[in-house]
Amino acid sequence: MSYFKSTIRFVVFCLLLSVSPVSFAANILAVVSPRNTADVLSGAHQFLEVNSGHKITLRTTDQFNGLEEDARQALIKDADLVFVGGVYGDSVSLFKNYLAKGSEASPASFVSVHSDRSLVLASRIKNGAMLANADLDELMKDPPADVDVEQWSSSRLAKFSEHNDWFLSKTFWADRNTNNIDG
Repeated sequence: MSYFKSTIRFVVFCLLLSVSPVSFAANILAVVSPRNTADVLSGAHQFLEVNSGHKITLRTTDQFNGLEEDARQALIKDADLVFVGGVYGDSVSLFKNYLAKGSEASPASFVSVHSDRSLVLASRIKNGAMLANADLDELMKDPPADVDVEQWSSSRLAKFSEHNDWFLSKTFWADRNTNNIDG
């Protein structure tokens, strides 16, 4: 297992544990674009084989949007962590409403990657902003085609250490597959 992949695995696990005490089984809601569902579903199954105490509810943006309002709110309220990936369009307005102060369904922990910038900036763990004072343009850059991705990502982690949790989530999303989950 490479150092980089084991670090990603460890940090993702820590993000899950940061939601609550260690003895707690996390309930994760993931809403992703239909294009990415197969990869995320495969990774979720692999993750749950190793971490059977956790629960992952996966919905495509189309499925999430098609739910009645009370069903959407129930999914968000029941989740310890809401993850969105590749979310644009109509879903953005829904999530922005849920993330607004005073919303009954506002998740304390919300991570958004490769989605509308307003959702990415709203990423938070236990209501603590993950990207406070971040240069989002710089953080969202992808590696150039002619560089070693692991080396490039390691240098980015060092450069943006105050945003490591979000950056690792972004990197994990970009390289999602069962090998990534498994290390």
